[in-house]
Amino acid sequence: SDQCDDDNNNNTQQPEEEECRVYGFLPSSLLTNIATIAGIVSALILPITGAIIDHTSYRRSVGLYSSLGMSIIKVVEIWISPK
Repeated sequence: SDQCDDDNNNNTQQPEEEECRVYGFLPSSLLTNIATIAGIVSALILPITGAIIDHTSYRRSVGLYSSLGMSIIKVVEIWISPK
């Protein structure tokens, strides 16, 4: 809604918290949600990744792609973080 826009400084009423939600989440909690989801996904995927690295010849490519993926995620987090 228009009440949630930062540019709307003329409105003296504070918008209700429910009106400012995007897909059920507050926009201010985006980084927290990313960190939570990343932690859960890491906890589920790291044992599988470790087994692949330990028991196959894909050690170098798995390391390369996982470091590339983590770097991309960090760039996104930096890009959307408050200045």
